[in-house]
Amino acid sequence: MNVDVVEKRKETAWWRREKQKRAGKKVPGEERIRARRKRAAEGKKKKLKKRKEEEEKRKEEEKKKEEEKKKEEEKRKEEEKRNGEQEEKKKRNGKKQGRKQSKQQDQQTPQRYCLRNLPERQRLRKELEQSGSPK
Repeated sequence: MNVDVVEKRKETAWWRREKQKRAGKKVPGEERIRARRKRAAEGKKKKLKKRKEEEEKRKEEEKKKEEEKKKEEEKRKEEEKRNGEQEEKKKRNGKKQGRKQSKQQDQQTPQRYCLRNLPERQRLRKELEQSGSPK
């Protein structure tokens, strides 16, 4: 080994502690270092656990949102379907109402103006001819 490398090794705190360990002596500060490493490892574990929990929460929220969107979509489709059916009914009923309205108008008009009544129509024609106005 190169002498410079050995000298540099001697200067490092790690190498001094390592030599004392090898010699079987109790290393000052080693317990503190172990404790620090242990705390750091626990902190990392906590962070990982927290991150996983947050990820799970986020996924669950996304699932809930998707389910809500699906429900809303189904509701909207049902509403559109109902509206379409109602419009068709209105159209059908509108035709019926048109017939009803014409019947009501016929009933409301006095008999002399009702042209559906044949004898009445003929009488009106005669009256018009007598008065002298052309058809």
